Amino acid sequence: MIKRVLFNYSHLDLLELQPEYESLLDYDGVRFVLKILPQPNADALTLMYDGRIIACFGYIQVLPGVAEVWLLPSIYMGTCFIPLVKEVDGYLKSTAEIFKWHRIQTVTQDIEQHRKWMQVLGFVEEGVMKKYLKGNDYVMSARYFDWSKP
Repeated sequence: MIKRVLFNYSHLDLLELQPEYESLLDYDGVRFVLKILPQPNADALTLMYDGRIIACFGYIQVLPGVAEVWLLPSIYMGTCFIPLVKEVDGYLKSTAEIFKWHRIQTVTQDIEQHRKWMQVLGFVEEGVMKKYLKGNDYVMSARYFDWSKP
């Protein structure tokens, strides 16, 4: 069973990050945001499985009704993929409903594994952001909610 714990910046030292995501933590802006969590418009969790950190993830509300979501996956993410998908999906749906977000979005390096992960979670790829950060291409994906329907 996956266990949720409140994210703490020190979890990054314990997270055995998948190698293709390591460059994200080289960017000072990412580390700054992670250091100031939680905030009134942002929160984060660390997910544990079998005593290991499998992912750190969270959100930052960037506009009314819109949140940016992020996830830092560990090398152990595949050991519990289906429960992890259910956990993250449930959290995204319930948090989006609480805050009445009509859009959640994510931006990440153009990594095939991440594109598949976003697709499984119901995100739609909106486009490639050429030379977005450090000359690398990034992909913008979003998921939409309609809270006007019962």
